[in-house]
Amino acid sequence: MRRALIFAICNVGAALLAIWAADRNPATETVSVTIAPALVSAGGDAEVRYIYQRFRLCNRRSVQQVADAGGRTFQIGETESPPYVGRVQGTAGTFVQPFRVPLAAQPGAAVYRVDIRDYCNPIHRLWPIHKTIEAPFMIAP
Repeated sequence: MRRALIFAICNVGAALLAIWAADRNPATETVSVTIAPALVSAGGDAEVRYIYQRFRLCNRRSVQQVADAGGRTFQIGETESPPYVGRVQGTAGTFVQPFRVPLAAQPGAAVYRVDIRDYCNPIHRLWPIHKTIEAPFMIAP
C-alpha cells in the first residue's frame, strides 16, 4: 500500500513537471512597435510604443538596449514586474516606454532592443520563455 502511494505521488509529480516543461506558449504577442520620434540625437529622449495582445499573466524580466551604427550595444534599462501589475489576461493593449539615447552612441541607423523573459511556472525559472523585440530608428548627427 505504501509503495503504491509513493509510486502514485511520483507519477503525479512527473506528470506535473512534464506539463510545466511543455508549457512554452508566450504571455504576449507584439502586434507593432515604433519609436517616436524616428530621428533622435545622442543624449536625446524618445519613447518606444508597443501594441500587444496578452494571453496570460506571468512574471516578466526585461532588459532594454540600444545598438548604434558602430555596432556598440548600450544597456539602458532593466525591469522586473509581477503578473498582476497593470495586466489583464485576454486583452489587447498599448504600452509606452521612454528611454534616453546614450551620449556615446554613434550617429546613423540604430536599433532599440528589449530582451524579455517570462516566468509563468516554476520550470521557467530554469528555462524561461524568451523573446527579443527590435525597433529601428535613427540617431541624428
